[in-house]
Amino acid sequence: MKTMKVFQGTVACRVASDDVFPTPAPPMQDVFAAIQARYQFVAQPQALGIQLPGQALTQYAFQGGKFIVDDEAHAIAQLVLEQNGDVITSTSTEVANAIMDDLAKFLDEKFKYKFHSTPQTRNFVSTIIVQFDERFEEKISALRAMIGMVNAARNSKEDDFQLQRIAFGLGKRPQQPNLFIQQSQIDFVEAAEYALERRTGVPLSENRYFCSAPLSTADHIRTLEEIERIIASSK
Repeated sequence: MKTMKVFQGTVACRVASDDVFPTPAPPMQDVFAAIQARYQFVAQPQALGIQLPGQALTQYAFQGGKFIVDDEAHAIAQLVLEQNGDVITSTSTEVANAIMDDLAKFLDEKFKYKFHSTPQTRNFVSTIIVQFDERFEEKISALRAMIGMVNAARNSKEDDFQLQRIAFGLGKRPQQPNLFIQQSQIDFVEAAEYALERRTGVPLSENRYFCSAPLSTADHIRTLEEIERIIASSK
């Protein structure tokens, strides 16, 4: 297996807002300005979605920032503040988690937030582009049989159907966050699947997949390597 690119990593921190927010609460414009300056975001945060009946708009997204980890600058694709936590997307889950640690410490020290003393849960989503040495459908006889059956049923002279996606989850696919309808990005991260999907725009012969998993980037790569070992030993 060849890792073509670590696409990005996301960490979602869920925490009870009532336990974290200081009293009295600081002006949010001051908090926004401090976050923007610390991580060099290109603009003030944008409100995500539209306000729906009976729902308060409580999501704000910063984009285009950077953070230094071990003397190396890493891009921050997005930092989202929600009422019940925060979501950060960067170059890997390890970097995103380091940024989350820094953000919590910064807000505690500058604005008297209470992240350090409040229980919280963190979940990850890692996305990686890999190229497998083996084709799943060529190594697993049951897959070959199913693909052959489907193509025979189609009775088409066009190109045959090929395996496009493999996914494991809890039975309900997560709904992608929509910039026009208010949705919790924390919920999206917590419902993420382990999925392997053909990389669009790449010939099938290259056997390249866009892979997403509710794991750290390091664990994601390790499990993909293990999947390839399983495939290599299959008949």
